[in-house]
Amino acid sequence: GGVNTAADIYSALGTGGSIGGSLGSFDSGLQLLSKLGSSDFQTILASKGYEPFGDSDKSGIGDFIIGSRYKWKDQQVGPGLWKAAFEGRITLPTGGLSKPSELVGTDFGSGAYSVMIGHNTSLRLNGRWENRATEPVPLVGSSINRFLERIELFHNIAFTQNFPYQRIRRIRTSPGDFLPDASTEEPVTIALGNSWMQSFGASYDINPTLSFIAQLDWMFKNKDQILTGGPDTTRASYLAEGTDGQLKTLQLSVCASSIGSFLRGKSPIPGDLTLTWSQPLAGKNQLLTPYGLAELALYF
Repeated sequence: GGVNTAADIYSALGTGGSIGGSLGSFDSGLQLLSKLGSSDFQTILASKGYEPFGDSDKSGIGDFIIGSRYKWKDQQVGPGLWKAAFEGRITLPTGGLSKPSELVGTDFGSGAYSVMIGHNTSLRLNGRWENRATEPVPLVGSSINRFLERIELFHNIAFTQNFPYQRIRRIRTSPGDFLPDASTEEPVTIALGNSWMQSFGASYDINPTLSFIAQLDWMFKNKDQILTGGPDTTRASYLAEGTDGQLKTLQLSVCASSIGSFLRGKSPIPGDLTLTWSQPLAGKNQLLTPYGLAELALYF
């Protein structure tokens, strides 16, 4: 079994609901959370029209994303080869959303139409590996040149605009209503906060197939807006608390690509295999959890 910290806090501070105001709401919340994990809590959930807690195994279709990129710069400059491109992406909310009765339900999509616009730029030092996808790379010249020509510096920035959408939510009738029942369900208009993302980094080509990448990511997200029907449209504003945030992350990756060898006729399938370690450095209202990720992309 797990440890229910709320039960310990309630045992030390709880007063059985004998105080009022904000402290009374806090006390009521502790009473409820102190039952978490017990059969009493499952009974409370059922009485409020919620689905019981338990193991879950679900699958579904996520949002559909379509995008494009326009390269406007590809030229040799002093230190190397400079490339720059604009990109855009549209997200269609095809992913299903959880029901109001699911306290820990899984959303397979965002629910909102969104548009992302961004700009990517990179500098390949000395510019000697720009044709590595179509021809072998001769390692000639001085040792420092052989080292520099394997390095690429890059910077990416993107802005995402989310458009309002409607969803059924349960809206509390008072600050102490921690589990609104099914009678409080109503459509709300949700405008997810717009966000900025930018990355700085560098890659080092160990050989024409294997690369090492290090990058620093910054993400900034504005607060969501959640509006109910009139006359008081702010009754659900409490649901938007803590939805703004920021996150700074260091990512270290190793990428094995067969694209170059495929274009040279030496590999049957073009693709990338990337192993990434993501280490959060700082954040607000975000999960600061390091994780590893393996990604396989095949192109047809």
